[in-house]
Amino acid sequence: EAMLVVYRRLSEPNAGPHRVKLAGLDPNKTYNIPALDITAKGSTLMNVGIAIKYRKYDFYSEIYHVVQA
Repeated sequence: EAMLVVYRRLSEPNAGPHRVKLAGLDPNKTYNIPALDITAKGSTLMNVGIAIKYRKYDFYSEIYHVVQA
């Protein structure tokens, strides 16, 4: 079980998704991020990461709960 916290201080015009790579997961276990409807192996989350779409305003932050599936 883990928490993923993402933030952006200043918004960027026409910015696309930002890829975030997690760390410290067991590469052989499967994890779920319910808020993003993502289920993936720990190795995928650590090496490929997940695409986070930031909202279009300054000082944006989001907290995601990562649980072992």
